[in-house]
Amino acid sequence: MYNALDVLPIDCASLLALFEAADKYDVTGLATEAAAALDARAGPPDVASMLEAASVRGCAALRATCERIAAGALRQVLEDDAFCALCAAAPDLGLAFVADVTRALGMDRGDGGGSAPARGAARRVPSARAPPPSPPPELTA
Repeated sequence: MYNALDVLPIDCASLLALFEAADKYDVTGLATEAAAALDARAGPPDVASMLEAASVRGCAALRATCERIAAGALRQVLEDDAFCALCAAAPDLGLAFVADVTRALGMDRGDGGGSAPARGAARRVPSARAPPPSPPPELTA
């Protein structure tokens, strides 16, 4: 192995680019090291780009890193703008990932209907297509 990535101060975006290049050109050892370095350094803001790269490159280790991060910080991952954009652009990838993570966390009921709402959970927000509520009668007179 190269053992250089442990001592170099490389940010996650650069590590991910290094991983993608190493994987593309079949430099397996460097790709493996970059994936391991990402596992050690990445956080919730990095999940979207790593998940996309894991999908494109077929890297189970990188996807496992994403799942580990999301399992420990699911709310931060789901609220991240980049992850929301990924889900909008590639819903099959993003939503399948969320389903896998929630299943691993035991949040799935196993009936295909998703998890049960928590007691005291916020009311569901109406969709953008729903008609606006009627004004109170005192305002229509």
